Amino acid sequence: MRFVVAVLMMLFLAPLWAAPVTTLSVTTADGERSALAALPPPGSAPAPLVLLLHGRGGTAASILDDRRVLSRSPLAAWLPIAEREHIAVIALQGTKGAGALYGWNDCRAADRYKPTADDVGYVKAVVAPLIASHVVDPQRIFVMGMSNGAMMAFRLAVELDIPIAALASVSGSMAEASSSICKAPTRPMSLLMIHGTADMIVPIKGGEVRSIGAERGDIRSVDDTIAVFTALDGLAHETPRVFAIPHRTDTVDSTSITEELYGNDAHGLQVELLRVEGGGHAEPTIDYPYGAIYIGLAGAQNRDIESAEVAWKFFRDKSAKANVPAR
Repeated sequence: MRFVVAVLMMLFLAPLWAAPVTTLSVTTADGERSALAALPPPGSAPAPLVLLLHGRGGTAASILDDRRVLSRSPLAAWLPIAEREHIAVIALQGTKGAGALYGWNDCRAADRYKPTADDVGYVKAVVAPLIASHVVDPQRIFVMGMSNGAMMAFRLAVELDIPIAALASVSGSMAEASSSICKAPTRPMSLLMIHGTADMIVPIKGGEVRSIGAERGDIRSVDDTIAVFTALDGLAHETPRVFAIPHRTDTVDSTSITEELYGNDAHGLQVELLRVEGGGHAEPTIDYPYGAIYIGLAGAQNRDIESAEVAWKFFRDKSAKANVPAR
């Protein structure tokens, strides 16, 4: 009897489906490219889609390959979210630039080491068939990127001709000189930014991106980027609501997070900044911390929140149909 009860409890507590990770292959102007995907079962209703962009030097496998225990990104928290919420999650894969590291062709004109691939075309090649086959909901497509991946997310916000409902950036900002290779953003959309005040690689106050002494181009400050999107979203007149994120008492984490939120309607346009006081170039996480070597190079990692969970909470009620600025 106890065995039967135990089995029933396991069935009750387990996800209704386990999201298998598969490889999607697409043909692009730069040749064959791939991505890793966790998709709902065949026959499901069109699902929300979250696109994930790794940082420079990262890979799609560091996000969605659960066999990589020691080198997983905090964005790996999206796989259990996909299983729990029945959403589609795709970890996109960058290409190699002059520095021999995988990355993205974002809007920084002066970054001599970035790839030259048409990453916007690649993302469209991945997403368009899923829309056509009714696997994903075209009005509920979201983008989250880390570092160079966050900078690429801002380029997608401008150039991808598939509507983006909202985007989230971690340790990344808009390119300063983007007008030379990218147009300025004109489409309203919700934005979540997570950024450390002690980030020495992508400074929160803007300026030169610093990485092993190499010239990486300049970025706008986080406050300037927030101002661009609050203006686009009709929220520039608002005073943000400010909250302190509760600090976990079971960690020795010396950082803290202040939330600044524009927009009252979770179903409408919102702009949110999580300012990580004392935080370095790392995604806040509870369950997927980086090792001591990375933290020694990148700075302190906050342990009060799970960045992916915060992003999903921000995304889940939003739709591209609602991206109409307040009057």
